[in-house]
Amino acid sequence: MSPPADGRVPTRHYLVVVLVPLLVLLAGCTGPLASDLSASDLETEFDETTPPAEVSATVEIREEIDGDVRERTEAVWLRDDGAVRTDPVSDSNGDPGTLTVSDGETRWHHDRATGSTTAIEVDPDASSWLDGLYGQQERYLAAYDLTEATETTVENRDSYHLTFEPPANETVDQSVAILVGETAYELPLSTSEEPSELGVDRVEVWLDQETLFPVKHQISGDDLLLETTYTDLTIDSEFDDDLFEFTPPAANGGEGETKSEGETEPSPPDDENDTDFLPLPTIEDHESIADAEETVPFAVAEPRPSTLPDRVVFDGVTSYEFPDEDRTQVSVFYRGGGDGTITVTTSDGPREFATNGHDVPVGDATGSLEQTPQGTELQWTCGEQYYSVYVDTQFGDDTALEIGQQLGCR
Repeated sequence: MSPPADGRVPTRHYLVVVLVPLLVLLAGCTGPLASDLSASDLETEFDETTPPAEVSATVEIREEIDGDVRERTEAVWLRDDGAVRTDPVSDSNGDPGTLTVSDGETRWHHDRATGSTTAIEVDPDASSWLDGLYGQQERYLAAYDLTEATETTVENRDSYHLTFEPPANETVDQSVAILVGETAYELPLSTSEEPSELGVDRVEVWLDQETLFPVKHQISGDDLLLETTYTDLTIDSEFDDDLFEFTPPAANGGEGETKSEGETEPSPPDDENDTDFLPLPTIEDHESIADAEETVPFAVAEPRPSTLPDRVVFDGVTSYEFPDEDRTQVSVFYRGGGDGTITVTTSDGPREFATNGHDVPVGDATGSLEQTPQGTELQWTCGEQYYSVYVDTQFGDDTALEIGQQLGCR
């Protein structure tokens, strides 16, 4: 679970992947490399390889979580301008899946089970999904040592096999975003000193030597295996633009509603399609809380320094306007040692977080405290104002409660 630096937008709205050039994958790695493949050899490969403009493949996805096994297959088309199409082919659970289509400006998710469609405005500054697959390795580098790098063959392609493992005697208290098919998994990392549920013990990546595309990707740990394998990989095949165009079907399935005596009701026009359009929020950074207050119709909650841990410092303030929710919020950020984060948010509407926690008193109000292995969020309401405090797990639950009790109802 990442800290709410993006306004805590529900994951059904936005898929966020941190993108960093693959060129720096080996920078700072301390694990031993196999004698047949040196770090300098790989760095040269990364430096001289240009990612493909277009990729198509069949993706085989296997998930084993707490003994439950699910296997599914998708056909995918990815383009470096942000265009994407993922088409479900099969699922061991019988789920017809969700068709995802993006032309780089709008992304549609069509749920084949319900017939509903969600349309999402794409951030014009966001990197493409294809770039995300290349840059994902840097996320692992922040938490793992590269312990082995060898040359091998996978899916009939000469590949580099890279293995990442947690440090042997070091506590790792952050999480890593794992992009598997359409799903972004946020999993806590574990070590022998501090094991955690669904902890990751090993990450393995197989990179095609010619293109450095991750043809296979595996995350494993106790009671956990997430694996993707790209078969029938095709590079730079000049896709037809029609692949990335989508017209949502009508609310009744697009075939008209059959009435008595064989009469058929015509399908509704396009503006009656069962489509939920979710625009991007407007986001603005401010130098101070006072500056942010000039842009919103409410006072922004600010904790007293005495309630903050000694090692945290002010790290900025951001306002968000969510047009689809008719809601505005301001989040004040504090950062501590080890990149731990505390966030205090004021909003003029309800947020979809911390609603499943247990009740706790917050001054004269009753709040909801929700705890996860990655952090704690306390949320409470005072009249028309909504407040929340999020703290990374390294600060402890008491920090969220202490800040909340001090703020109370303003």
